[in-house]
Amino acid sequence: MFKFQPERLVEDQCLGGGTFGAVYPYRKNSTDNKYDKWVVKIIQAPSVNNLLGCLPEIVLGFACDHPCVVPIKSYFIEKRKNMNSFDIYMKSPRMKGSLLDELKERMRNKTQYTEEEIIKHLYSLACGLRYLHSKKIYHRDMKHDNLLFDDKRNLKIADVGIAKYVEDDEAKMLASGAQGALCYSAPEIFDQNATKDKLPKADIWSLGIVILELCVVNRGLINSQSPLEEIRIKIKKHVESLEGKYHESLVELIKRMVSLDPKERPNPEEIKTELEKNFSKMLDNNLVNYERLLSNLSDNKFEDLVSILNKRTIELNEEFEEERKHLKNYISELSIVIDNAELNHARLMKDLTKQETVIKELEEKIKTLEQELDGELKKDSVLRKSTLTNKSSILKDSQALKKEKEALKQLERALESFISTSVEEQMKAYQDQIQNSQGPESMNENLRLETCLSLLESKVKDLETLKSEQLARDHNNNLPKVVTALNNRLNGWVKKLWTVSSNHFTLKIEDIYKNWLTNADMKYFTDGLIPILKENNLLDLFGLEINCNKCTELTDPALTSLAEVIKDSSLHLKYLNLNFSHCKNLTDESFADLMIAICNSSLHLQYLTLNFENCEKLTNVSLENLGKAISTSLPYLQHLSLNFSRIKGINDDGIDDLATKLEASLKKAESLHLFFELNDASANQVSNEKKESLKVRFSHVPNLQIR
Repeated sequence: MFKFQPERLVEDQCLGGGTFGAVYPYRKNSTDNKYDKWVVKIIQAPSVNNLLGCLPEIVLGFACDHPCVVPIKSYFIEKRKNMNSFDIYMKSPRMKGSLLDELKERMRNKTQYTEEEIIKHLYSLACGLRYLHSKKIYHRDMKHDNLLFDDKRNLKIADVGIAKYVEDDEAKMLASGAQGALCYSAPEIFDQNATKDKLPKADIWSLGIVILELCVVNRGLINSQSPLEEIRIKIKKHVESLEGKYHESLVELIKRMVSLDPKERPNPEEIKTELEKNFSKMLDNNLVNYERLLSNLSDNKFEDLVSILNKRTIELNEEFEEERKHLKNYISELSIVIDNAELNHARLMKDLTKQETVIKELEEKIKTLEQELDGELKKDSVLRKSTLTNKSSILKDSQALKKEKEALKQLERALESFISTSVEEQMKAYQDQIQNSQGPESMNENLRLETCLSLLESKVKDLETLKSEQLARDHNNNLPKVVTALNNRLNGWVKKLWTVSSNHFTLKIEDIYKNWLTNADMKYFTDGLIPILKENNLLDLFGLEINCNKCTELTDPALTSLAEVIKDSSLHLKYLNLNFSHCKNLTDESFADLMIAICNSSLHLQYLTLNFENCEKLTNVSLENLGKAISTSLPYLQHLSLNFSRIKGINDDGIDDLATKLEASLKKAESLHLFFELNDASANQVSNEKKESLKVRFSHVPNLQIR
């Protein structure tokens, strides 16, 4: 017995109830908030006679000890104050749901039970009934809500021996046991002449109905108070529906269990034996071994049991030794893994240290660059000041130039007046001067005229020099504006990378920025290039050089944007140098756009350098488009340098086609550089024989390099 403590009872969570009582969670102690281990069933006995009738069966339930029966671990009886009634508290382990809950879930989802599930449930319940019947305990209330699952989904029989306490009369007690369970009570229970010898087979009927309802996934198949013929028809109908769905021996066993004749129903031992015989692979081995052990003990086969135990002990020792060896090997393997993990950790820490060092170096570089930027900004401010000074001096020079122009115009007018006099008149005047003996004065006049002409020529030369100097100053004053404007076009992160000198325009992306340049940056730059050049009168550029080496983020749209700039008819280029080496995402399509742009706008191009090394998506198609462009649209080309190294999509056929077109177009070329190297051997590699043949075909070019 145990001392019932009301504060440990969770009264607001009733887990279930029936005719004779209700079940509540029971805490292990007052601080237990999970209360998932114990339950207490409370039964009210209204009189001493009722209490005395319950005690024998409570004690029997307390004495039950089987894996398929929910035990009564302890009980407590308490008399109510000022009343002649009693409360009975029975403590049991808490289960994890009933078979009724599972069946309802299957009915909602329309999910069938598998044959293995049916056999396991039937075997567990047959073992539990066999144990109870061996103790002369008859359940009399076998139904889904009295069959509970433990935490391992093992099915157990609950509410053992609770129904027999209402009345002492045997027949009335049996009828009372069927209250609320008409669908599961055997028909013979309702016979007024019912006796104790019908109790065991009544439990088998109830078990058969439970299993039959699981098979058809439905409830309330039979009303045991119906006429026997009606019951027989319904039973036959439901049993026949199982044929073909389950094994014929299982169907036959269920048919016998729900026979109207109690004598034809098998007892729990027969059910258990038949399941072990026909479905041993589907059964729980632990439960089967437990049942065999109970059978041996009941038959007094101690010697066989000792032999079995000894044999099993030897088997377990062998299994233990094998498991020990396996565990030892596993531990050794695990130690190796741990050692490797430690080595990897050490390497990672070393790499991390290196990376931290690199990060520090980069931070120092950034600081240095920031300092350089500050210096450049200061220089820009000085340059702006000097520009303002230059502007004032230019204004002064322009005023002086105006005066010089006015003087020049006066001289031009005098010269025109002088020239308007005919040569004959001048000669006549000269002869008259000689005749009048005015020789020295006449000579002086001639000398004055020559001096005036030489002065006029000197002034014209000075004016031309002054004009060219003024144009150069205008050009150089515009260069900082262009550099600043183009740097701003790249979102401000490119620092002093644009240069314009000797009519040559250069963009070089330094290593520290190469991974930052994107298609959007290139598009933003190219959209503003031509307008900026037009605004600053720099469309007469001699050449354009763009170096995007290792800008791996660039793809086809970047090259297409650049092609749009080159295609502009207002840009007259004679020198074009494009470096997109290691831009691995460029394809034949964007290269074709570039060639079309060169054909449309670069008629006077004399120098062409293209470096697409390691652009691995290019193929012979790009060489074909290049050959067409050179042979049809570049008649003045004198210097050509092509680098298509480390591109596996280019082979002898593509090179041969390009060489044929170049041979016809570059007869007067001064230099030709062709590079088609690969890192490793490949089926598509340009052969050495092809390279030698190219050297022969272009031997007339003075500066020739082929690799």
